[in-house]
Amino acid sequence: MNIRQKFTSYFEKNDHKLIQSSSLIPASDKTLLFTNSGMVQFKDIFLGIKNSKFNRVVTCQKCVRAGGKHNDLDNIGYTNRHHSFFEMLGNFSFGDYFKEEAIFFAWEFLTKELGLDENKLYISVHKDDHEAAKIWLNDIKIKKDHIWYLNDVDNFWQMGSTGPCGPCSEIYYDLGDNLRGSIPSKGDPGDRYIEIWNLVFTQYDRDSKGSLNDLPKKCVDTGMGLERIHAVVEGVTDNFKTSLFKELEEHLDASLNSKKTNYVIKKIIMDHCRSACFLISDGIIPSNEGRGYVLRRIIRRATRYLYNAGVKEPFLYTCGTILKNTMGSTYNDLIVKESAIKDTLKNEENNYLNTLSNGLDLINKLTKSKKHLTGENIFQLYDTYGFPSEIVEEIAAENDIKLDLKGFKKLMEKQRVQSRKNSNFQIEDTSFINKKTTSDFSGYDKSTLTSKVIEIYSDNQSANAFKMLNTSFMLVTKETPFYPEGGGQISDTGRIYNDNMKIRVLNTQRVNNLILHHVILECGEIKLNDNVKMEIDTDRRKRIAINHSSTHLLNHALRHVLGKHVEQKGSLVTDQSLRFDFSHNKALSNDEIFSIEKIISNEIESNIQSKQKVTSYKKAIDNGALAFFDEKYDDEVRVVNIGSKSIELCGGTHIANTSSIRLFKIISESSVSTGIRRVEAVTGEEAYKLYQNLYSDIKDLSKTLNTNPSDLKTKIDSIKTSEESNNSLINALNKKVANLYYYKLSSKEEITSKTLIFIENCSDLSADQIKLLGDSIKSKNNNSLSVLIREENNIINCYVSVSKECKHRYNAKQIISELVSEFSAKGGGSPTFGTSVITDQKASVIMQHIEEFLKA
Repeated sequence: MNIRQKFTSYFEKNDHKLIQSSSLIPASDKTLLFTNSGMVQFKDIFLGIKNSKFNRVVTCQKCVRAGGKHNDLDNIGYTNRHHSFFEMLGNFSFGDYFKEEAIFFAWEFLTKELGLDENKLYISVHKDDHEAAKIWLNDIKIKKDHIWYLNDVDNFWQMGSTGPCGPCSEIYYDLGDNLRGSIPSKGDPGDRYIEIWNLVFTQYDRDSKGSLNDLPKKCVDTGMGLERIHAVVEGVTDNFKTSLFKELEEHLDASLNSKKTNYVIKKIIMDHCRSACFLISDGIIPSNEGRGYVLRRIIRRATRYLYNAGVKEPFLYTCGTILKNTMGSTYNDLIVKESAIKDTLKNEENNYLNTLSNGLDLINKLTKSKKHLTGENIFQLYDTYGFPSEIVEEIAAENDIKLDLKGFKKLMEKQRVQSRKNSNFQIEDTSFINKKTTSDFSGYDKSTLTSKVIEIYSDNQSANAFKMLNTSFMLVTKETPFYPEGGGQISDTGRIYNDNMKIRVLNTQRVNNLILHHVILECGEIKLNDNVKMEIDTDRRKRIAINHSSTHLLNHALRHVLGKHVEQKGSLVTDQSLRFDFSHNKALSNDEIFSIEKIISNEIESNIQSKQKVTSYKKAIDNGALAFFDEKYDDEVRVVNIGSKSIELCGGTHIANTSSIRLFKIISESSVSTGIRRVEAVTGEEAYKLYQNLYSDIKDLSKTLNTNPSDLKTKIDSIKTSEESNNSLINALNKKVANLYYYKLSSKEEITSKTLIFIENCSDLSADQIKLLGDSIKSKNNNSLSVLIREENNIINCYVSVSKECKHRYNAKQIISELVSEFSAKGGGSPTFGTSVITDQKASVIMQHIEEFLKA
């Protein structure tokens, strides 16, 4: 039975508009990691920011709950109803019908369309929602003992601490007295009473004081999990035993060792492969942060369970074909992107399997003597072996191992602080901004205009005027030529002024329906309703536009040269350069880079006029325009044609003709993360400067090497060959010196372990010779430890080498850590080799301390 189709058809018959599922990446919503409910794509309508084109809507929304506040991963496999990926059926009313119709639609669909037994259906309402209770009792004729009255925790929904909210009415199904559970008003419903449909009546607006005020337009938001209702209709108590999972389970049974793969593992694999395939189909790539981190954790969690069941080769990727066959007719990207989905999964599985056994061995070694992992241990597992901390927690729980998670979090925060870069101006809190205010961008064809000041914000508060010189604040005008940062393009800068004041514009941001200028007052005073002259920095805008148009040409060229699997994963367009991230699983060859540059060069030389037009989203996509998952598009969109073939949905600023670019040069190509590459390039004046500087450098280098520019490569190759020969000779001589030096050393033998210990001042040797000496000691003595010191210019370098035979007793890294702690030194290393640098100390003092430390 296709319940998905039954549901949407029923509501279409009742005048609802069928809206397709939105992406799992919430468009322009930074508060959510993933789309986790049916109402997410309509959030702006509920907030009053946007008007709905349709008053009645029906959807089947793909959802993921696997990170942040909504995270069910730990329960998956161990329960019958938890999923990280699921489909949410929902019907919505935006100011049209309300409680009576919503309740009637739900009851008729369940009892008439699906044929559920009325006697097994139970209802919960909010204890103060007498209106809903009356409809259920008087109109639907629900039995009095089948309706429950619950409090705010169970039956009141709100989007946040303020804003739209309202009571809920939930519909439950009784699976029978053979299962444990009580009615919710008397205890835990357990497995017996299963919630199948939630009807949310959004009728209030909660203000900052907590008071509930009636909304001018009352709305209905409902949600029914497809997997749950399938289980009820098909008469099973386990969602994974429904027809939705039949082909997947058959595939697992045919492919895996059933003796080792228990049902819990099968449920985890069935769930996780669905999540992974859908996330990848929506453009998410495994990485170490954000959405990509959650995807990586899902894949690695499944891979570890398969590994424990004896599956030591990639397997998860094979499920991509099953999902394409079973769900591709509903979600076409599973068909179109099958190859990319399977390649991404297989690469991630391979990468993890290569380190998984080593990581598990390390955990076994670290916990052999005591069932405890330090913060440093957990960080090492994460940083070196790719073990997400959540997976380490799972392994620890399975093996009764204690964890120092506080220590791990401190190390992670330290790493974040070290890697964190300065970001552009960002508005973190927008609660103080007037949601009813709107402003318009008129900067596509205007660089200057006169407008009126309609909002002033200082210190997150509204103000009527501002006069603090050289101090930043925010300004909103009715109309603006300043492009707000977005779509990878940095914002415009410039100035705002009139006869009474002068303002410098540092940055421009769009928040909801208005454009905020982040500004500094240079002189005078600004007041609400002042008329002001606004001027953007036109030279800077032109350079930005050149780089933005070039990213469009680059996107097309990449797809032409590398393949249609290439998708934009991010970009940065500034007045100096451009950066473009895209999906591709290997480095670009020199020939590929040359071909890409050639395509763009031809477009520049062809002198092609750019085109922009506004059309419907559907028509734009049907005509081949590229759209991006993390952007939110209205029904009407702006389509930009750059060059002969590039067509994209884009709100940015662009050049009028490709000839304006003049020059385009890729300056770097690198990996961002698994499956993501990055190209950086310069254009126009910056590219011209680059070529000029390169030409000047070549001339200077040719002069220094006394050769013609055309012979420069041959000359450098000759020097490299000569240098390699000399280095080989020097290395051979250093080995001889180290071997000879070895025979003048004296050692002390550690009595209990028979370890030979060498502690020596070798200041008459070079650093390379000392390292070779350490290797020589280890090669001649299987059970040895050497600490070799070199002193020069009041700086002491310590080199610690430990042979494999004795590393269980002596650890080079621990010795270095002791030196770092005792002498405020710098250093690090591995268990078998480490180095440190110590200043303002005598060699004899350090050597004495090492002897005492080893004795202890």
